[in-house]
Amino acid sequence: MPPPMTAQAAEFAAARDSAVAAPLPGTAFLDVAGADAIAFLHGQLSNDVAGLAPGAAEWATYNSPKGRMLATMLVWRPASGPACRLALAADLAEPIRKRLSMFVLRSKVTVAASDPALSAIGVGGPAAAGAVRAALGVDPTPMRAVGFDGDGTAIGLPDGRVLVAVSADRAAATQAALAEHAVAADETVWRWLGIRAGVAPITLATQERHVPQTANWEVLGGVSFTKGCYPGQEIVARSQHLGILKERAHPFHVAAPPPAPATPVFSGVFGEQACGSVVDAVALPDGSADLIAVVQLAAVESGDVHVGAPDGPALERLTLPYALPARRRAREAVNRRGAPVRGARAAAQPEGGAMTTAPSYFVWYRLAGDACEARAAVTAMMLDVAVDCGVVGRLMKRTDDPSTWMEVYETVDDPVAFELTLAEALERHDAGRYADGGRHVERFVGCGALDSE
Repeated sequence: MPPPMTAQAAEFAAARDSAVAAPLPGTAFLDVAGADAIAFLHGQLSNDVAGLAPGAAEWATYNSPKGRMLATMLVWRPASGPACRLALAADLAEPIRKRLSMFVLRSKVTVAASDPALSAIGVGGPAAAGAVRAALGVDPTPMRAVGFDGDGTAIGLPDGRVLVAVSADRAAATQAALAEHAVAADETVWRWLGIRAGVAPITLATQERHVPQTANWEVLGGVSFTKGCYPGQEIVARSQHLGILKERAHPFHVAAPPPAPATPVFSGVFGEQACGSVVDAVALPDGSADLIAVVQLAAVESGDVHVGAPDGPALERLTLPYALPARRRAREAVNRRGAPVRGARAAAQPEGGAMTTAPSYFVWYRLAGDACEARAAVTAMMLDVAVDCGVVGRLMKRTDDPSTWMEVYETVDDPVAFELTLAEALERHDAGRYADGGRHVERFVGCGALDSE
């Protein structure tokens, strides 16, 4: 006769087979209110807050100017109360509140802890939606904030979990109601479901370590590439459009206790040098652990991955429940004649003093529309040109007239291929709509020594 199942094992079994409900002390809430709240958050977070309808929710990241994540969060627009509410790691709530408040300036915006104070409850497992429906009388739809009992909110997540936000003084009663339809569990079980769902949450220990794409946040829907400027946007856009990501988040299993967040990961492919780090890890009933880590793709593909030290416990790769974008490797472009294209380089000086006849392109125009949106579109277009034909451009503006912009593409070896690539990228990103009166193209070549005689 098998030994009786421990309470912890029963919780994990319910999370796998039915439903669990867990209080989430590791989750906190911030309220962003005021007439300018939506526009303010739109300019701070990675996702399209301005396009978020009342009652809708979305994932988002808050990044440093270098594009590294300071926080990951769930954002939604409540039916009443503040303009937006944010759910994020509890140990980041106050630091993020202070940082956001620094940039309010003259905007009509307040950023504060939720008032009244809210508590978080997580409901997970294949029967999570049914448990919420039976206990709270609402149907949790993915990425919709559904109200119940006055001030309560239930938000379905894309991976099937449900986040419940309720006033602190009603949290115990709500938890008791859920416990009639779901097994009461510890927060660890909720985190385990997140790891298995491929969600890598940022906490204080893992701040400023990863750009959103390396932790798969663009795949999860937490990044908009059309919304315009926000902190770190240029780095995030460059990583996306150049397609040169070398690391991604993956779930793993290890026959050892859970490593702490930020613990380094190693592989024989990289020798003594760390090739990634742990984002989150939870202990399993048998003493082993599941974790999610951002790891170099070469190490993941090798199957030789260890945690803590080069000879530390081996990591067994688990399956991601979603597909990652196809890896786009950096490559040397080839022009129409089959020769390598090497744009944006210093012009060579042939014998006799004559300069190369490879032209440089100067494209100038008057800015039309929003500068942040225009910059995002033009930057994405130029990144495509750099990848597709090897010509790396620069975006400039006049010192005495910031509304006059110029794209500079120097020493273009194959003008025919370049012009075709530029035209295709211009259409693909609709960047031409930001040029008032059209784009004016001029071509120049260097003046050789004989030209001046």
